[in-house]
Amino acid sequence: MKKTVLLGILAWALLARPGAAYTVNMSSAFVPDFGEFEILEYLSYSPYELKVINGETYLANPDESPGYHFAEAWTSFEVGLGHGLSTSLVVPYDIWSQFDGQDGAMGLYDLTWTLSRKIWDAEANAGRVRLRVDLATGNSERGLGAGVPGLGFEHASDYQLTPQLSAYLNLNYFYRLRRTMVDADGLIATSWSGQRIQVNTALEWAFNDSWSVILEQMASWQERADENRQAVSESGSTLVQLAPGITWTLSPQVAFQASVMLPVLRQGYQDAYRWTAVVGTILDF
Repeated sequence: MKKTVLLGILAWALLARPGAAYTVNMSSAFVPDFGEFEILEYLSYSPYELKVINGETYLANPDESPGYHFAEAWTSFEVGLGHGLSTSLVVPYDIWSQFDGQDGAMGLYDLTWTLSRKIWDAEANAGRVRLRVDLATGNSERGLGAGVPGLGFEHASDYQLTPQLSAYLNLNYFYRLRRTMVDADGLIATSWSGQRIQVNTALEWAFNDSWSVILEQMASWQERADENRQAVSESGSTLVQLAPGITWTLSPQVAFQASVMLPVLRQGYQDAYRWTAVVGTILDF
């Protein structure tokens, strides 16, 4: 299923520490100290009822390309290694089902391993870089995996502009390896999904120690795919979304979050949703 953009957004949202950063769909610059743990749990749901074809948006065709429900539950386990380093494992569980009920699947998607390094930490701002490796552990034949590993690099930085107002920036790059298959006639075929670049920004306003609101802007560009080293004309996409969200911090160890992602610009070719609902919990210890 063509859910690369949504998974990219969700898989990069790995850090959000109560009292330090309240991003929902983005990453923050937070890196846990040695021996500290952070567990994130998020749930999302999207009705993929639209198709974007050459920049024009249409309802999904029930006969040729039916729309589908897509839900994902993912958990991130992160531990601080000391010296500004941390590592994490992201475990996603996906469910998709066509609106007509004719097809669908549920199960674990590809696991993601990350290694983060804090590059600066001042009183009012901080920065981090991260290496991301997507492992081909899911069942790609059932739409529960990409079939090949991927490699990504990310920069995240946080800026406290005033005691109540904070800003965030993410710069992400992702490269999926080329997939090689043997068809029914014994011929070797290759495919490649193309590179992906994301530029995300956000502003957060803290009302008090318990409540804050955030507006995230997420822009993603997906390069054209190719098959057998030939470009696929009906591929490649641009997606820009706005995501208002809220965080309720119960203590320095526990917080709850909710957000809605709303596409405001679609270009190229992609399966598309009108909205995505996201809820999550953050545990630090």
